[in-house]
Amino acid sequence: MITAGYFIGQLLDDLASIGGQVANRNKVGMTDLTKLLENFYRDIINDVYDYSLKNANEGRSNAPGLDLIDDVRGIGIQVTSQGGSGKINDTLEVLTTEQISLYPRIIIMIAGTKQKSYTGLKQELVDKANFKIEDIWDYTDLCKALVNLPLDKLQGLHQLVSQQVARVKIELEIPNEDGTFATGIEQYAEAIPRERLSDLKKFAAFLHADMEATEDETRKFVETFVADLKELPRITREIFEYMWTRREKTLHRGAAADRYKVSHTKLERLLERYRDLEGDLRLLNDAGFITTYAPHETGDGSFFHVLREGSASDMLDRFGLVYLDQFMTEHGIESKKVFVSLDFGEF
Repeated sequence: MITAGYFIGQLLDDLASIGGQVANRNKVGMTDLTKLLENFYRDIINDVYDYSLKNANEGRSNAPGLDLIDDVRGIGIQVTSQGGSGKINDTLEVLTTEQISLYPRIIIMIAGTKQKSYTGLKQELVDKANFKIEDIWDYTDLCKALVNLPLDKLQGLHQLVSQQVARVKIELEIPNEDGTFATGIEQYAEAIPRERLSDLKKFAAFLHADMEATEDETRKFVETFVADLKELPRITREIFEYMWTRREKTLHRGAAADRYKVSHTKLERLLERYRDLEGDLRLLNDAGFITTYAPHETGDGSFFHVLREGSASDMLDRFGLVYLDQFMTEHGIESKKVFVSLDFGEF
C-alpha cells in the first residue's frame, strides 16, 4: 500500500529539483520564467492551500507586479526566479493602488531559493503594500505545508506534479555550448511494452469446445487485441482494467452483440481524484475499446460505456471479452496481468 510518506518524498524531490534548476539558471543570467512555470505553481498552491488562483497575464503579457490572483481571497502572487531584496522592492514598487486594494495580501513565490534574511527591503514599499516578510516563499515553504495534507489530497497533488514536472524540467534546462540540450522528452516517455504470449493452445482448446474456433482464429484474436492495447499508455490500460473490474455483471444487449458495460457516473465518482479520466476515455473510444452512450442516446437517461476488444471486436462472434472473462475466471488469472502487463503466458 502506498503511504503518505511515499507521496511526500516524491513531491519534495520534484519541487527541490525544479528549485535547483532555477537557481542554476540564475547563476548564468537566465532569470526569465515562462507562463508554464507560473501555471505550475498556480496549480500547486491552489491544491495545497485551497486557493482559487488564476493567471493574471491571461490575454495580456506581464500584468504589472502580479502573475497570479485570487479575487475571492484577495491574494496576489508574483512568481519570480530571483530571491533578492532588489527584485522584491521592484515588485512592490510597481504595484498600483488598485491592485493593493483588490489584493491586500501580496505573496512573492520564488521559484529558486530565497535569502535567509531581507534587510534590504525598503520600508516605505513594505508599508505601501502592507507586505509581510513571511509572505516571501520558495519551494521549502510549499514542502512544509504539504506534509500536513490528508492522503487523498497528497495523492491528487502527486499526480498533478508528476504530469507536469517533465515539461517544466525540460523548459528550464540550460542549453549546451552548441545550443543543444542534454535531455529531451524521450527520456520521460513511457517505453513501448513487451507482451508475453504462450502458444495459446489452452485458450484455443477452450474456445474450440465452446464455439469451435480454430487455433489460427484464436491467435489472430489475441495478437490483434494485444497489438491495440500496446498502442495505449499504461495509465490508459489501467483505466480500462479498472473499468473491467467495475463492470456490471449483466451484459448490455446491443444490436450486434451482448457486451459488458460500466456506468459513467459511477466511474467519475470512484475516480474523482484522478484528473484526466476524460482524456483516457477518449483514447479508449478512439482505439475501439469502449463505446460511450450519452444520456440522450439511451432512452432512459443513463450514461455508460460498453467494453469492447479494439480492432478484434468483430472476431470470436463479437464475444471476445466474454470468453476472456470465462477463461480467466476458470484459471484464476488476474485481469491486471492481462490488460495492463499484456501477459498471456497462461493462455
